[in-house]
Amino acid sequence: MTGKGKKTGDGETITTLFFRQKLLPPQIKMSSMLGKRIRDRRIELELSQQQLANMMYVTRVAVANWEAGKRIPDLPTITQLSDCLKVDINYLIDAIRGGERQSIVMVVDDEPLLMEGFVDIISEALPKAAVWGFRSAEKALEFARKQRISVVFLDIELAAGLSGIQLAEKLIQINPKTNIIFVTGHQEYSGTAWNLHASGYIMKPLTREKVLDEIEHLRIPAYNLL
Repeated sequence: MTGKGKKTGDGETITTLFFRQKLLPPQIKMSSMLGKRIRDRRIELELSQQQLANMMYVTRVAVANWEAGKRIPDLPTITQLSDCLKVDINYLIDAIRGGERQSIVMVVDDEPLLMEGFVDIISEALPKAAVWGFRSAEKALEFARKQRISVVFLDIELAAGLSGIQLAEKLIQINPKTNIIFVTGHQEYSGTAWNLHASGYIMKPLTREKVLDEIEHLRIPAYNLL
């Protein structure tokens, strides 16, 4: 997949967005941080350099050069790498930029006390994350269109407007690499959740231990949370 085909939350192509922000100028220094992230994630997926090269339709030497920091892949290649390595493209882009972007976690529950309690528990469990709470599905969607969300803790039974399942579908349409973790008191929705390829399913009450367990087993790895 090339950069031209991948959309960000606000509808701009990633190619347009990142070149407009000038994150990848031609004179950028070779990045050992990017190479380390590519290598570490490849090993985590139990892929050899040759296997990743085959997935990318490049030579093994090209992969070795990326990992050694001798070459910087261009933006369409980084986009394809994010797909093959199953990581958010920002994780690779930030390595080139030389910094860490704070991961954003969203909590959606229409009960104000529960929502505030969930935000407190998740903030304690994930001290490096920016945790945002919403009572309205519509407000949550509006926020997701402007920000790249790493993880969403979502109540299935929302009282008004969209249901939790419907909201999850729309969030995945905005960013397919968003991890959806349903938080509910109803076990009967688990089948529907798995059909959506949800990352997790937590039975209430929510606890710090349950949050950490789900973060450890995310469908799409998220970084800079703990």
